[in-house]
Amino acid sequence: MPLVMDTRPAAYCVIVREGKILLTHFSTVTAAGHRISGWTPPGGGMERGEQPEQTALREVFEETGYEAQVDGLVGVHAGYSDRPDGSTFCALRTVFTARIVSGEFAIEADGSTNDARWVPLNELDLYIPQASKHSMSPHFLTAVVAMMGFDSALDWSKAVEKELPAC
Repeated sequence: MPLVMDTRPAAYCVIVREGKILLTHFSTVTAAGHRISGWTPPGGGMERGEQPEQTALREVFEETGYEAQVDGLVGVHAGYSDRPDGSTFCALRTVFTARIVSGEFAIEADGSTNDARWVPLNELDLYIPQASKHSMSPHFLTAVVAMMGFDSALDWSKAVEKELPAC
C-alpha cells in the first residue's frame, strides 16, 4: 500500500527571557473532526508565499502581541502522527531562536491560540504530555529541548540560570 501523507509546513520561534520560555496553547479541530491541543513555542502554519522566518514572526505577533526579531536557525523538526483513516500527517517545523523587540503581551483573539504564558524553564516538563498512541515521534517541546542542545528541560534551565546576572 502506498504511503499517504499530508504535510503541513510551519515555523516557530523559541524565545527565552530571564529563565522563562514563551509558550502558546493551541486548540483546534482537524479536517477529520478530531480536537487537538497542546503547548508549543509561538508559531504555526505557513501561508502561501511566505518564507519560514516571515511565518514565525507573523505567528509570534498574532499569538502574543509581541514583535520579535529572529536571532538564528535552530533546525527543522518533522513530527509524524497516524490518522484514523490510515494516512500519516507530517508537521514539518522550521525552528528559530528569537527575541522580543517591542509590543504588548496579548493573547490571540478568534484564533487557534487560546492561551500564552512565560514558563520557567525548570517547569517546562509540566507542559510536555505523555506520548499519544497516534504519534510516531516525540512531543514537539521534547524535540525543541533536544534541538537547543540539551538532554532535558532541567539541563536547559540550569544552563540558563548560570547565564543570568546575580541579583
